[in-house]
Amino acid sequence: MISLSSENWKHRNIKLLYSIILIGICLYSCLPDNNSSEKGIKETMHTLTLKNEDYWDDPQLKIGDLTWNILEEGEEKLIIFSPDQIFLDLHNSWPVIMIGARDKSIPYKNRFKGKTIGICINLETGFSKIGTVHRAPDIINSAKLPSPGLIVQDYLIDIRRYLNVSWEIGTFKLWFLYYDMISNGISCKISLNEKTCASEEEKEHLNNVMQHAQRRNILINDAVEYKNDSNVNDKTGMVIEKEITKETNRIVVNIRGKVPVIEHQKVSHDEQNDQLKGVFAVIPLDIIILRTQDVREQFNLGVPCFKELTKENEQEYAEFSVGISLFDILDSEINEGEKLFVYAFSGEHFSGPEIID
Repeated sequence: MISLSSENWKHRNIKLLYSIILIGICLYSCLPDNNSSEKGIKETMHTLTLKNEDYWDDPQLKIGDLTWNILEEGEEKLIIFSPDQIFLDLHNSWPVIMIGARDKSIPYKNRFKGKTIGICINLETGFSKIGTVHRAPDIINSAKLPSPGLIVQDYLIDIRRYLNVSWEIGTFKLWFLYYDMISNGISCKISLNEKTCASEEEKEHLNNVMQHAQRRNILINDAVEYKNDSNVNDKTGMVIEKEITKETNRIVVNIRGKVPVIEHQKVSHDEQNDQLKGVFAVIPLDIIILRTQDVREQFNLGVPCFKELTKENEQEYAEFSVGISLFDILDSEINEGEKLFVYAFSGEHFSGPEIID
């Protein structure tokens, strides 16, 4: 874990000293009164002029201007950068630069040592890895909250280490989550070496991996209802909607969508047993719930798709719909004043956060 401060940099190149001190001094900034935090972004307009190999050679030396720009924008955000290609014969790590801007006056982003969560999905197999990639230090120790304002920090994180990513060839999609903040999504292709990249040898290896990949099992639970009403209007992607019934103190999170199908996720006619009757595919759906009491709950579902698959430009798609009763599935009760941030991921698609308070 690395963060910017003048002390961290006292042994660095003297030519960089002036800009580094500026960044250290200006880590805090006032927020405008009408600021509204971003709930999430799919892409980022910010760029880093780093080549792939630069990520293994002190990349934080080159992000000072970007950190300053993010501070001046005065908005909460979470941004990640990574090499888009890794060769296994050269590297045994996956370095990711994380830059976070958070409001130091929000209690659950301040007094609690909030965890940044990473989710990495193998796009060839649909397999996912989810875990804590960083734990933020407390900003204050006093009982009184500071005035509204941003703190901007950057860190260099090895995703292979923190998420235990399978070190094999494939294309991976990665996001970071911090309460109501979701980073841009980044893709990284891992290859054996530069010579075999996109070669027939690599394609054959990937085909073998996909042939041996297994479908997720369908979770049978009274709190989970699989439906046949996806109603996506032919749009690709996902949506989360909450349904609150105060009379019965019931909160249901409904997730529906249309996502690409991988071959092993399809259900053949020969498999039409009682559980798979009328099912055309079972797609992986990762639901992550972040709670302001510093708890993460996740559900890795296999969701049955009851509609026939559709095909667009040689890619097949499945539609799904599922409802989850939160009070019946969470490990602990929702406390008064507590907020929940609900995210859903499948392949390269995501939705959220849906905020429950």
